[in-house]
Parts: sequence; C-alpha cells; structure tokens
Amino acid sequence: MNGVVTQASVFCGGIPALRAGHEAAEELQEFRQTIPIPVGATDFRPETISGVRCLVSTALHPRCRIIHMHGGGYVCGSPTHYGEFATRLARVIGAEVWVPDYSLAPENPFPAAIHEMMSVVNALVSDPTCLPVFLSGDSAGGGLALTLASIMRRPVPIAGILLLSPWLDLTISSDGFSRCATSDPMFSKEAAENAARCYLQGEDPAHPLASPLFADLSGLPAVTILVASQEVLAEDSLALVARLLAEGVHFQLVAAPEVSHIWPVLEPHLLPSVHAIQILDHAVSMALDRHER
Repeated sequence: MNGVVTQASVFCGGIPALRAGHEAAEELQEFRQTIPIPVGATDFRPETISGVRCLVSTALHPRCRIIHMHGGGYVCGSPTHYGEFATRLARVIGAEVWVPDYSLAPENPFPAAIHEMMSVVNALVSDPTCLPVFLSGDSAGGGLALTLASIMRRPVPIAGILLLSPWLDLTISSDGFSRCATSDPMFSKEAAENAARCYLQGEDPAHPLASPLFADLSGLPAVTILVASQEVLAEDSLALVARLLAEGVHFQLVAAPEVSHIWPVLEPHLLPSVHAIQILDHAVSMALDRHER
C-alpha cells in the first residue's frame, strides 16, 4: 500500500510523504506483548483490504458499516484486542464493524497510519454496494478517525463519526493532564509525551493531521463523543465541541462520571458500558435517519 490518493478517492490531496522510522525500544516491545486480550463473545473473521489486515464482525442483517480505529497512543494495540468490542458493537447496533490493523510507531511514524487508513476507508466507502459508513475510534484511534473525516472531500461521504475518549491534541498542553492526574492512572502526561514523541518523530504536534482539534471541521456529519469526566483527555473533547459548535456541526457529548478511559471497550460488563453502546446505537439510528432523507 503506497497511500497515493487516486482521482476517485474520497480524500483530498496534500498528505505528507511516508517517512522511515526506527525500532521500538525493548520496553515498548515487551509492553505490546503483555496487553491483555478481553474475554467474551467473539464472532469475527479476518479480512485484508488495500493490503491492510482487518478484523470484521457483522450482524446478520447489518444496516451500516462502522470502521473503528483502535487506541494505543499510535504505539501499541491491535484488532486482536478488539474482537469482543467489535462483536458487541455489531450485535447491538446491527452493523458490520471493521477494525483495521494500521501500522504503529516508532517503526512507522506519522503519517503512516493516515496513509494506510485513507486506502482502507476509500475502498470501503467507495464500494458500490456499500452500506452507510461511520468512522469510529477510541483514544488515539479517535484522533485518527477525526483526522480522516477532516480531509475528506465535501460533502463528506460518511453518515457520522463516533469517538470514545478521543486523543485530539498532541501538543499535550491541556489542563486535563494536571486536573485529572490522580483520577486517571491509565494515561499520564508522561505516557502521552512518550507516545507523541514516538509517533511524530520531529513533526509539529500542532499539525492538523496529527492533532485534528486544529483541522478543518466544517461540513462534517454528526459527531458523537463519549468521554470520562475525570480522564485527562476530557479537555480534548470539550475543546472539540467548542469547534463543532462554531462550525455548525451537529454533535452529542456524553461525559460520564466514575468511569475510566475508553470504558466501553475495556469494561464491557459494567452498566455504564451497556449505556454507552446504547447511546452509540441511538446516535447511529438518528444519523441514518438524516442520511436517508
């Protein structure tokens, strides 16, 4: 996959070229191997599209397609860790859920993941038999999903955007890192700085393709954001809704108390996680209703 935007692409041009990275530190390599795989219902299959491996879970009669970009700070995580979540999302929403295995940093720095996901999304959106498509993502994957939406041609050819605890600002200048330092043990400022350094490798952290909080958000379809009120990334979501409000983009923000970062993914049996998937289901239904008018 070379990331070249073709004439038929749903994306605009002007994406920076791919760059060489470097081998991950031994500590990061070991950490990747120790990330637990959630247990639970797993009804999925492997697929490869545009040279990128994906995990796919689908309802019997899907009404939409959700392309979900996994989290992990751009340096870890894989679709393997999202089988349970994809299965649950497909079943409750009635969707075909794709979780691509995009390349990680520091071996593949910014903008490698963007190039790969452009090819995947373009292929899935351009499918002539395609169901309505939603871009989705959690944590860094949420930032990646919003980045992709921001560089799509207008009118944007997707039905909606679903973001779970999205990481949208790699400048790491938010007050949330100090305000929630004790209430969010999962994603510290030091961890964010290390991940951003691995991913950016000298690029400007305020680049709109790295930090979509600064991107062109005009003309986007409805955006649904779920965030924990006491996590360090809560401020990113608040800043995002201010941008969406200024651009006249329809949005829904749910800030849930007493839950952790990306709780709908990591804690499936908690009642707030059940509620979160119900909120996403309702958001999809509303977006499909607008899409079909």
